[in-house]
Amino acid sequence: MPQPFVLSAEVADAIAAPRPVVALESTIIAHGLPRPRNHEAAVEFESILRDSDVTPSTIAVLDGVACIGLDAGGIRRIAEEPLAKASVRGFHEDNLDLAHGNVRVAARIVTAWEALSA
Repeated sequence: MPQPFVLSAEVADAIAAPRPVVALESTIIAHGLPRPRNHEAAVEFESILRDSDVTPSTIAVLDGVACIGLDAGGIRRIAEEPLAKASVRGFHEDNLDLAHGNVRVAARIVTAWEALSA
């Protein structure tokens, strides 16, 4: 069975330490702010957290894989590439497979996160 998500080394290290981790939603970067401000904002959000000794964990579905904690290349991708929204709300019938697939991915993330936190 394929892994339900990819956890970045930085986030995994912070969880193991344990150090604080803050999840950042990628939608505002991908769809909420105009380019190039979206990329600048994403870098700024993560920088503010790191300056406060908190590990940022920007979360996005890239190439069909849920990624928890993006590197600079992943941040740039969500800021610059045209990406579909990973949501069931607002999807048309021709996009339902993507929407339902992402709901399954999200459910697996929650289940895996609960297992890690136990």
